[in-house]
Amino acid sequence: MQSAPPAAAAVKTSPPANIAKKHQTQAGRFYRVNSSKSSYTELWRDTRSPAVLIAWIAKILRLKLPGSVNDPNVVSLRPFVVRTEDVPTIVPDDVIQKMAPMLRELTELGFGKPLYFWIDDRFHISRTAQVVLLHREGRSVARVTHRAEGAGYHKHHFFCEFLSALSDKRILQSSSARAQEFVPDAVELVWKYKSSPSQLWIEHRKKMDELRAGGLKFYSIPNRKAAFTVAERHHHAIRDFQIGRGVFQPLNEDELADIETLDRHSEQAASGQARHPDVLAHLERLQLKKSNPVSSLVVLLVSIGVFVALGMSVWGGGWKYILVIVGILLVHEAGHFIAMRMLGYRNVRMFFIPLLGAAVTGQHYTAPGWKKVVVALMGPLPGIFLGGIAGVVAMVYGNDTLSLLALATIALNALQLIPVMPFDGGRVMHTLIFSRNYYLEAIFQVVAVIALIGMGALAGGRIMTGLGVAMLIGVFHTFKVAKIASTLKQRGFGHVIAGALHQPTAYANEESGVPAATAAAPPTAPPTAPTDEPPVLEYSNTPNTSEFDTADGLIPQPVAEAIVDETQKNFPNIKAPKMVAEMSLRVFEVMASRPPGVLASVGFGILHAASFIFALVMVAVLIVGRGPNLGWAMGMPWDMDAGQVPLVVDNIQNWSSTDEMIGDTVRATNLALADEDDRAVSTYQTLAINFFDDAAALKGFESIKAAAPATARLMLFGRTVLLRVAKDDSATTDRWINMYETTAETVFMIDAVEGASVTLTVDTDSVVAPAVLESSLKSYFNNLELPLIPPWSAGGPLDERTAEERRRHEAARAFALKLNGVEVYDDPVLDPFRKKIERAARLNQDKQIQKIRAEMEAKQNELIAAAQQKIRDDAVDSELREFADVFIAFAAEQRELLKTISVIEDGGDFEKRYAEYDKANKALQQRRTAALAPYMGAWPTAEDEDDETAERRRRLSARYGFVYSEDSNEKIQVSVSLIDIMRGLPALLEWLQAEGATNPRYAIEQPYGGYYD
Repeated sequence: MQSAPPAAAAVKTSPPANIAKKHQTQAGRFYRVNSSKSSYTELWRDTRSPAVLIAWIAKILRLKLPGSVNDPNVVSLRPFVVRTEDVPTIVPDDVIQKMAPMLRELTELGFGKPLYFWIDDRFHISRTAQVVLLHREGRSVARVTHRAEGAGYHKHHFFCEFLSALSDKRILQSSSARAQEFVPDAVELVWKYKSSPSQLWIEHRKKMDELRAGGLKFYSIPNRKAAFTVAERHHHAIRDFQIGRGVFQPLNEDELADIETLDRHSEQAASGQARHPDVLAHLERLQLKKSNPVSSLVVLLVSIGVFVALGMSVWGGGWKYILVIVGILLVHEAGHFIAMRMLGYRNVRMFFIPLLGAAVTGQHYTAPGWKKVVVALMGPLPGIFLGGIAGVVAMVYGNDTLSLLALATIALNALQLIPVMPFDGGRVMHTLIFSRNYYLEAIFQVVAVIALIGMGALAGGRIMTGLGVAMLIGVFHTFKVAKIASTLKQRGFGHVIAGALHQPTAYANEESGVPAATAAAPPTAPPTAPTDEPPVLEYSNTPNTSEFDTADGLIPQPVAEAIVDETQKNFPNIKAPKMVAEMSLRVFEVMASRPPGVLASVGFGILHAASFIFALVMVAVLIVGRGPNLGWAMGMPWDMDAGQVPLVVDNIQNWSSTDEMIGDTVRATNLALADEDDRAVSTYQTLAINFFDDAAALKGFESIKAAAPATARLMLFGRTVLLRVAKDDSATTDRWINMYETTAETVFMIDAVEGASVTLTVDTDSVVAPAVLESSLKSYFNNLELPLIPPWSAGGPLDERTAEERRRHEAARAFALKLNGVEVYDDPVLDPFRKKIERAARLNQDKQIQKIRAEMEAKQNELIAAAQQKIRDDAVDSELREFADVFIAFAAEQRELLKTISVIEDGGDFEKRYAEYDKANKALQQRRTAALAPYMGAWPTAEDEDDETAERRRRLSARYGFVYSEDSNEKIQVSVSLIDIMRGLPALLEWLQAEGATNPRYAIEQPYGGYYD
């Protein structure tokens, strides 16, 4: 019986350099393991937990997860044989100790003459120790395998196997492995998971007897050389099987270079010239890594495609909206890209981040602070400059589309100048100020997180809030990295870096690189005899000693080792060498960073602030120039024509299938529609198509007319085509939406509730009384709760009032506008109440504030009532005074009713009180309408006329409206939503022209987003 294997040494010593070198990773002797080619069953055997779902998803997506397999992913076992006397210096003590009990059990079963293998696969972070033992009968060998993998080699596989060579060239294999892979036909497998060596040996012997009964014989295995031949032959069979199905794949050039780097650093560590070989190897590869321009372009294009697709589905807004954003982001990131390339950054890549934006990454770990500031500013500044030029041109020539583009460009780039990370402005402030001390940096990071979360909460943006939370998670790491860098600088390593930035050092550079291994093609078929040796890959392991400048090359080795020491000390949970290397690289970048000098910092700060202020001013100017909303609210002058196009009245056309051309004037067109179309608004839908010019609109009108269904109606209004079809006729609307969504300016369905937002501007030079015209519109829009007859219905067949009745109604409407316009909020009588509220607010007396506000409101109501009464008393016309009495009485009743839902709680059920208020208020409004309508001119109630007439009259009315005018009274602008745009809009235009208005301009838009453009 053979003796047991040598016991573990009491104290582990470093192996001699020549022995260690023999068993290091050898680049040309390994294959890459592609786990996505393994079967679902094999992946389950490897995990045996719900975590297998991750592996299965990775397989579906063809992602290559890191890992190894039981049978080593090597070309041959021969280079990894360890002499028995070298085992204590090569195989770790804990592995020897774990294998010892199993080896003793095998010795008792008659196995001896051990043959050791040690395979250190740093590329896959896997270490495999194998012992092959020959049985005294000479027909079988036992193999004990211990495989450790993963970061820190924390995951262990330990099992026993038996191998016997059959006369039909097959190998009988019995295994107790947990993660047993599939085997080829050349292997007869007996798999007994978790069985002991004794149990497995019984099963193996049973199978041998069974095969002998079938007429097969077993080769004799007389010595250790023959035992190795059996193990090698089995390995060849498994190896070729794995190659054939893609689990084993040849290493590419980059992977070969990675392993060569690992080999070189391992040699230096073995000879005592370096520490942390695995981390230093990854650190070197990270610094020398070169991006592929083709793959970078593919990533950019694919990321743009994903950005556009997700943006369309989440944001809406149509193709133009998304493409404008993409264009702005491209210009912005191109500024970063060009600056990086010009300032010596390497591996510069641009890509889009769906729903967030875009980014440019580059590598320059020793870039001085002024370069980082220039790179940060070169993103937003060109966009602001170009947007400013476009904005000025847009305002000079009145180009609304260019104005919108300029506004969006400046606004998005101004946002990037906000001095909060991760915006460009935050990077500038960090480099100029906060990078000088890691405590300041940490405070800056926390403030940035709070600002991001706050902005996200105020704007309702979950993405920005999520970004802030993600940054919060990284604040601790950022602080520790900065602290490590500061500690190393204090120990003098900062001076080493500063000196090395201008001194050549003996390390490989990216141009010359590390010589890649060259390999013969892997075998595609098993060898013809057990003694055949596989081809051996030749490789070069000689380090390149070309000189390089540290600013563009590698970290000096003493600095790198010190950084790794501190990184592992401060981040003990980070085990994987590559992750340690990445963190160490972050530390080095902070150490090498040099903030600009005082004068440069002041200059950059002024440039940053001036650019931000200029951007804000341009945004304000463009917003004011685009329309009335913001500019009018701020009391600033604005361009009333912004966003509108000229309207040629004679070109307006209406079409229906029953009458090819209804009239040749606006009045005839409008009246014909009023007489013929009696359908209820709820029975049809209207599509609006805004074209870029009149010619395109006319062409579109003719195209739609030729294919429109019999029940359709069409209107050509300037550059807009309006198509009305039955509510359930989505096929017609979808057809024209699909046709014009990319060729027209905007395409949208007019909402049945909100309608379309119509803006109509006219010159009033020829209007006899512009103020009266404006008052007529305002008094109508301010009383839309009453079914008043619109001013533009005057003289039409549906307005049966006499001229005198219309005059009296207009007078009452103007008087109501005056009564409603009473404003007493600035009355000095209310000042004491305001002071009391301010004092109560300082003392945090909420109940007192509510009480004072109620008293103040009561006083306001008294002032309003008094002012309205004075207006009533000053009126000369007795009918107007009578109207005012009714109006004021209902206003007082309304104020009293509001008191029933005062903010001051009285212990009652608020919901119940509000329901009672709502019921009483509806009754009040019905009485108010019945009382005031005769004075102000309202449509007859529904019960007083047939349904068709009521519907035609209702469709002339508006949902809401506003009127604006210049101080010079040279222009009037009407912004209105009409219940029936195809009927009401021509009537409104006709009425304005009849009053003397000229030179109409218009715009038809949706009141909110959702364009199909």
